[in-house]
Amino acid sequence: MATTFRERQWLEFCKEQGLPYTEKDLEKAKQKEAELQRQLQERKRKREERSAKIKQTHALHQKLIKLGADFIMKNPPTKGNMYCSKCNIIVTEITTFASEKPDVLGFANDTNTVMLEAKISRADFLKDAKKPFRQNPETGMGNFRLYIAPVGLITPHELPENWGLIEVDEKDKCKIIEYAKRQTSNIENEFLVLKSVIRRNGESSPGIIIKNYRKPLK
Repeated sequence: MATTFRERQWLEFCKEQGLPYTEKDLEKAKQKEAELQRQLQERKRKREERSAKIKQTHALHQKLIKLGADFIMKNPPTKGNMYCSKCNIIVTEITTFASEKPDVLGFANDTNTVMLEAKISRADFLKDAKKPFRQNPETGMGNFRLYIAPVGLITPHELPENWGLIEVDEKDKCKIIEYAKRQTSNIENEFLVLKSVIRRNGESSPGIIIKNYRKPLK
């Protein structure tokens, strides 16, 4: 089937050669071509909007991760007798042999671990509940687990059992709305993450031999 552009070319050719045609046919072809161009421009605009939204979403997610990492380095995620100290080793979104890839995993000055999940939308938060690590909490990482999200995105009564919540306001200030409670974590996966960190950034010294990865952890 001929395109509208070719159709108009044919009608213009007919006009030049004196072949049978009508001005109405030519005008109709021009209108169809203009509509096609409009549709193409609209599709391009929507693609650009989707691309910009994806970039904006990714940037917000990365900002929450950075804010969360900085926060647990300076603040414990608990209070009272559920004690956990500040974290002095923190990893964010690194790929290891562990079956879980948390947004933030902190190793505290004591023997505890702190895991943060950054959420930027309701859909993302609700989808998180379907993960196997949420269905079976004992298989997840982090003795203390918290969501970090913009103000008002998550309410405390929606949190899984023992989870905490950190809210971030428009000035990028973090505040604990709900403190986390200690729970059993997957020590094997946490060990794999810590071993990966050591191999990426560690240095050998007398009495310690480390086979590093080729690429250091950034």
